[in-house]
Amino acid sequence: MAVAFAIAASANLPAILLSLYWSRFNTRGAVWGIYGGLISAVLVVLLSPICWGGTSGSLAPATLTATQAADCGVPVTSKAVNNPTALFSCTAAAPIPFSNPGLISIPLGFILAAAGTLTSRENNKEKFAELEVRALTGAGAH
Repeated sequence: MAVAFAIAASANLPAILLSLYWSRFNTRGAVWGIYGGLISAVLVVLLSPICWGGTSGSLAPATLTATQAADCGVPVTSKAVNNPTALFSCTAAAPIPFSNPGLISIPLGFILAAAGTLTSRENNKEKFAELEVRALTGAGAH
């Protein structure tokens, strides 16, 4: 469940916060932030202990059942497995040791949203003023 929220936050949080509080924020920044956050979150999940089952310095070994040990090809007493239901490998350590992708992908979403905005020539102060009134008061929303 936490992974789903981290992926959603990586894609949506930069666009929502920057559109509310940065008057220069524009369409290119929103697109870069949304897609950059989403793609980076999915890549981090694929490289995290969610998909790789081996132990590392920060991950404790799992207690295996006989079936899990047989599936992973290790003895039941093995200390080399952290996640016996891993997608790729039961014994290979994850390239990125974080279980929550948001630690990397949310800041990356903000960086890409800012980069997209700063590389665009679009700048409309009137749109921001209208959005600010609508966001703060609800006026004009249907």
